Amino acid sequence: MNNKNQFIEELLSIRKMYSKNEWAFSGFCEKYIKCLEPIIAFDTINQIVPILLDGKNIDSWTEIVEVILVLARKSETVEIPEKLKSNIEYIKEKARIKSNYDYNKYKELAKYYRIKE
Repeated sequence: MNNKNQFIEELLSIRKMYSKNEWAFSGFCEKYIKCLEPIIAFDTINQIVPILLDGKNIDSWTEIVEVILVLARKSETVEIPEKLKSNIEYIKEKARIKSNYDYNKYKELAKYYRIKE
């Protein structure tokens, strides 16, 4: 990824951008994810998982999970990136606590990676 810092800054501001532009998430994916090679998409998941887990970005948690899901599909493999794999139970529980929507996004991710409930 050419500009990792800009990617992360925009990722964390999607929620704010969305309130002004309902196409913000789609635009983000078009700008940063569509152009990625599958291996880069796979590696990017490992870079994003710590941001999801650090607790500082709870307002962007849903969007971060959604980006991980888009990256997973773009990676064209059901191999689970190591940082995601080692934290999947925590992510599951956090999603369950946050909302039904978040838990459904977790289930979508689990289904993609063939993780049993």
